[in-house]
Amino acid sequence: KKYNCYFVCDSQVIHKSNNNVGSNIVKDDSNRLDRYFYAYRNEGYLYRKIGIRGNIYYLLKRIYHIFKILFSKSKNKKEKLKILKKGVKAVKNFNPKIEYVKNSTKKIKVLEFFGEPLLYGGQEAFMINMYKNFMNKNISYTFCTPFESGNKNLIEMAKIRDDEIVAYNYKFESKLRKKYIKQAAKDILNKNKFDVIHIQSGSIYTLFEVAKIAKKSGVKKVIVHSHCTGINNLKYKLIKKYSDMFIQKYADKFLACSLLAGEWKFPKKIMEENKCIVVKNGIDTEKFKFNKNKRDEYRKLLNLKDDEFVLCNVGRLEYQKNQEFIVEIANLLNNQNFNFKVIIVGSGSLKDDLNQKINNYNLNNKFIFLENRSDVAEILMASDLFVLPSRFEGLGIVAIESQASGLQTICSKEIPIETNITDLISYLSLDNVEQWANEIVNLSKNKVKRENSYKEIENAGYDAKESAKLLEELYT
Repeated sequence: KKYNCYFVCDSQVIHKSNNNVGSNIVKDDSNRLDRYFYAYRNEGYLYRKIGIRGNIYYLLKRIYHIFKILFSKSKNKKEKLKILKKGVKAVKNFNPKIEYVKNSTKKIKVLEFFGEPLLYGGQEAFMINMYKNFMNKNISYTFCTPFESGNKNLIEMAKIRDDEIVAYNYKFESKLRKKYIKQAAKDILNKNKFDVIHIQSGSIYTLFEVAKIAKKSGVKKVIVHSHCTGINNLKYKLIKKYSDMFIQKYADKFLACSLLAGEWKFPKKIMEENKCIVVKNGIDTEKFKFNKNKRDEYRKLLNLKDDEFVLCNVGRLEYQKNQEFIVEIANLLNNQNFNFKVIIVGSGSLKDDLNQKINNYNLNNKFIFLENRSDVAEILMASDLFVLPSRFEGLGIVAIESQASGLQTICSKEIPIETNITDLISYLSLDNVEQWANEIVNLSKNKVKRENSYKEIENAGYDAKESAKLLEELYT
């Protein structure tokens, strides 16, 4: 089903069995029982590759074999059950690498290490866009997070490509988060040999500590990638000062999604000597190409009326993303009897706080919460305005996506200027919520005809193919 197959006419098969019937642990000779350990282990590995359907079938098959052994008249029942159990247990850690005959060149092993969960944030969107467009078959990838890995798109792609995802499932909200990051990095680097590690995070601590662990573990090429800015407080200043003194000792390449994100995480010397490479958060521009039929379909799906002006925001429900500011805007719009709806796509620790604020303003009928979604492009098509009031961002990839969809976009002045690609985007201060509300009303009266801007995004260098090509060159 998956690969080209070849029939070799001159091949010879030596069959050691006495006869050509199926193997049967119940009836087989006692001196041949050891081979069933490998049978159960190998079958478990193959059924695991199929997914849920395979796992269920393998479970039922094991139960059936246990009953056959227990209720048979054969000897050595305990030994047979013990072999079955041992084979099943071995499945967990059995993951043989495929050896390709044609590929005589040794594969480059790349570890993509993330300092945050692998869910549906901008960092994950960036990596999926890159992974889709990686073309070099001589590179194998392992994706690792100390926390949860629930991004179905990434899981499915890694499974198809026979790459690996390692998630340690520590609690991201825990006060021991830094400890968990170090534990995960040490564990995976002690158990495996990688040629390259690409550390991606919004945390200086993660970039520095994991780079140090990787270099001491013998990784030849250590790449650190800043995806975010942050809050300029004492904690940040102390960690950055410490990191600046040593990070050049451990990191070989410095990447950032914007110059601002680079300045925020890396030493001044790195930035002044142009050693920080800005890797644009390329997107699948074709995917965000505006489609009127999709817009109509999704507005119907989301129960949006034709005359409702729909505001959209995509992002984790956390302090950085500042969705409570959108609730304040909505309250002002509601007081003006403005006909609108707000779609918020994302999940996070502040969901209950946001809902409480919405309840206090009696705005429940104005908000639609959609959690982790893979159809962001279609939701943007269904919307009339994108709002991004973040307190800080490394780039704000969703502002690039919204423009590609031909959607009017209002951002806070904290969003890096690299997002200013089309005339659809504007920037407002977070000090004046009334200004945001007034701007939204004005835009609703002077609706811009929805046109595709994806070509402008491509021409500005935000096409995923180009960014992926740059990363592969850095790996090799």
